[in-house]
Amino acid sequence: MRRHPAAKKHHILGKIILLLLLLVAAYAGYIYFMGPQPAPSVQVPGALTKQTDALKQKLPADLPQKAGAVAATGREVGKTVKTGATTLMEKIHTVMYIDQTIAAKRRSPQWVPLAQIPKQTQDALLAIEDHDFYNHGALDISSIARAMLVNATAGEIVEGGSTITQQMVKNLFLSDEQSLSRKAEEATIAFLIEHRYTKQEILELYLNTTYLGSGAYGIKEASQTYFNKAPKNLGLGESCMLAAMPYAPSALNPFKNPAGCAKRMRLVLTSMEKYNLVSKAAADQARFAGVTLKDGKFLSFIDK
Repeated sequence: MRRHPAAKKHHILGKIILLLLLLVAAYAGYIYFMGPQPAPSVQVPGALTKQTDALKQKLPADLPQKAGAVAATGREVGKTVKTGATTLMEKIHTVMYIDQTIAAKRRSPQWVPLAQIPKQTQDALLAIEDHDFYNHGALDISSIARAMLVNATAGEIVEGGSTITQQMVKNLFLSDEQSLSRKAEEATIAFLIEHRYTKQEILELYLNTTYLGSGAYGIKEASQTYFNKAPKNLGLGESCMLAAMPYAPSALNPFKNPAGCAKRMRLVLTSMEKYNLVSKAAADQARFAGVTLKDGKFLSFIDK
């Protein structure tokens, strides 16, 4: 399994977080199995595989229904903690069945492969949420520090410190609880995800599972809800609007708060220019065109 450039830098931090969480031998054994993967030429010892399989067999039979089961809609997956599950064994199950949870999500008819999502749509999201996504690991310490400085200077939260991977983990597996223990769980699962999936796969997961307001989960539902079109047909302005939504999907609902959504939308386009993810000509054209929702509301890139 290929390691990402920043993986080694975060190795010690990851171990510390794991030691805080993994207070029982079962969980520690699982992390040992699922942690940094061996090089392609190295085989995982058969004894270790057998130990992990034995651990899974010891879990209560009804845990898949509590932690990893997919609802009839195919939308709710792996949200053990979101549904009130707080026991250690249930949390262990959630982590142990990460792959099954993700596989179930990919079978949804609403799933859109990354290749069918315009590059400008991907770039718009990365510009505002995690512009250095392809260069860091599960966590980005420099981004956290920078976000604190930028937000303090602006007097409001205009930049987040969580990586795309952390956000995806929270959306798919964890609750919205604001606590150190929840952040530790988020970091732990993020490390596991980064070691088992490529950056492209993680971004694809994010774009297909994130809530984007107005009852729309994922890029396909959001594109239909706001513009009545498929994701592959999204323009630059529309991409900026959708990239604005994860910040506050209910408060920035463009149908109800077009001014607030337009403000964030303008910030997305400015960020794309800042990080050289769009040409000046394309940005100017998007500003001139603005964004028209399917109900006829117009969102302007010009701050009047």
